[in-house]
Amino acid sequence: TVFFFFWEMSRVRAIARVQGIESKMKPRASEVFRTPQIIFDSLNKEYGPFDLDVRACDDNALCTNYYTKEDDALTLLWPATNAFLNPPYSKTYDFVKEAISQLSSCDYAQLKRVVVLIPAYLETKVFHDLVFKNASEIVLFKARIAYEGPHVVKPKGRKSNKSMVASFGSVAVVFEKPTKEVRKIRWRTMYSRTGEFLENNL
Repeated sequence: TVFFFFWEMSRVRAIARVQGIESKMKPRASEVFRTPQIIFDSLNKEYGPFDLDVRACDDNALCTNYYTKEDDALTLLWPATNAFLNPPYSKTYDFVKEAISQLSSCDYAQLKRVVVLIPAYLETKVFHDLVFKNASEIVLFKARIAYEGPHVVKPKGRKSNKSMVASFGSVAVVFEKPTKEVRKIRWRTMYSRTGEFLENNL
């Protein structure tokens, strides 16, 4: 009986862990977050001006022109010169792949650059299959980004909202239209709290 009890508890815990992993992988309302204005402004000044926010909504768009979830940017051309993208992280691979495809396509030659803000999971297929092979620059953030959004409520009496800070590091990846020149990734650093590019670039 004792053995059965502990075996059953182990089975329940295992199921709970699997369910927890699956829940993290599914798209959630909590993915609707806005890039902090100070970070967007800094990236916009350095790599813009951005004339398209590829994945946004009416409440958090950072450019005058933007696509929403309903528009489905993965099925449309990106009519921009410099595009900004903070994708839903459950679809990071799809959006990064599409950014590279849009830049390589002859259908819309105007598009020159796409800057994508994504989690810094360097061990994933996104980085090994797409980023490392195609990026021109990667901006590392010193300190984790405190995203903005309607799904995060500031606790009463607190000056800051720690729950808004991402539980992971982030990077801004710069993709540019392919050229015949030999490409070498440039690594840079930015302080996420001020949007300031740091002098000790890698």
